[in-house]
Amino acid sequence: AAETERAWAKGYPKKYCSQISEALREYIERSTGIVALELTTSELIRRLKKEEIWRIDSTLKSYLEKIDLVKFAKSKLSESDYTEMVKIVRDYIEKAEKKWLLSQTEQTEQENE
Repeated sequence: AAETERAWAKGYPKKYCSQISEALREYIERSTGIVALELTTSELIRRLKKEEIWRIDSTLKSYLEKIDLVKFAKSKLSESDYTEMVKIVRDYIEKAEKKWLLSQTEQTEQENE
């Protein structure tokens, strides 16, 4: 995370956004089996919604789209956007992990009954 933050601070917003996107997509791949690194953002969002694996809220969707704009259209974000982006992605992964752990606990309890 510190290396990623330095990339943005040193004036490499594309690298920063790429690292954030890659971290999220790698997590999605590991946790769902969807080949997230090979999909466009819109394809990924459609796939996650279709399979009802993850709940994609409008905030996360918005940041995924902003990341694409920085990576492919040389768009610029504010400092607060970069800070918020990291927070949103971290929170999203943490919530997904908690939900997965809860489902595993419930499944184990049902099997033990």
